Amino acid sequence: TVKGQKAACKTATGQAELVIGGKEGLQPVDKTVIDRAVRNVYRPFLADPAPEKMPILGDLYDELLKQPEPEAARIAAALELYVSGSLNVFNHRTNVELSNRLVCFDIKQLGKQLKKLGMLIVQHLGAGLAVKVAGRLIGQHDSRFGNQGAGDIRFCAVILFQVDSL
Repeated sequence: TVKGQKAACKTATGQAELVIGGKEGLQPVDKTVIDRAVRNVYRPFLADPAPEKMPILGDLYDELLKQPEPEAARIAAALELYVSGSLNVFNHRTNVELSNRLVCFDIKQLGKQLKKLGMLIVQHLGAGLAVKVAGRLIGQHDSRFGNQGAGDIRFCAVILFQVDSL
């Protein structure tokens, strides 16, 4: 969906800003190249959203290398450390079962270079879970759910508050 592509582009641009933006941040051409590459990478997944088809950072890296702009090559080079280098922790599909009633993320041991990226990823996941739970409650508001859904929303809010306060 268009909404899914926009969310993916926003998330990827935020992550790239954090990883390679530096003090000046990403330039408009950088954001344009990232946006195009993310849309290209996510298009097949959004057409058939099976978890095993979820793009990973390495897919974005490969797509950036296909782009004609020199900025794309520079962005890809900056991402290489996180794709195939010593900081490739997030270049994998998740092994966290996000449908569990309780999900806990421990980012203490990520180290200085990965902690901010880890916090951003957890924040996006927590926000996505909160939106999903809220949508379920609004769409199916009846007595079958009791207070279960409200507890889920509070839990997601607590995760976001804790992540933001680190």
